[in-house]
Amino acid sequence: MVSTFKEIKESMEVNKMSIRKMTEEKESCFNKLDLPTKRLILNASAINPFDELAASPPSFTKYFFKQKNIGKAMTALEQHLQQNKVNFVPGHYLVVALPGISLTSL
Repeated sequence: MVSTFKEIKESMEVNKMSIRKMTEEKESCFNKLDLPTKRLILNASAINPFDELAASPPSFTKYFFKQKNIGKAMTALEQHLQQNKVNFVPGHYLVVALPGISLTSL
């Protein structure tokens, strides 16, 4: 019975490690961008008086890059613009061009 508990504990630890690894990979999407793209996003995220870059990208940017495909990214962007009452409908090509890389490769 003790060995069964040890096996269960080991299995749970392996599951925790794999979940942590998947989460870290998804969270590091911003870090995979090239330096000019990172600076562009951080410059756009700067807070008034706009003297310094933001320390990290906004939460929506992180959420946008976590999307698994262009369709989900498009939906996320449309919902974000609608929630902030921005009267703009992004086209498919704009969403594809935003990250400068394929979302599926993130």
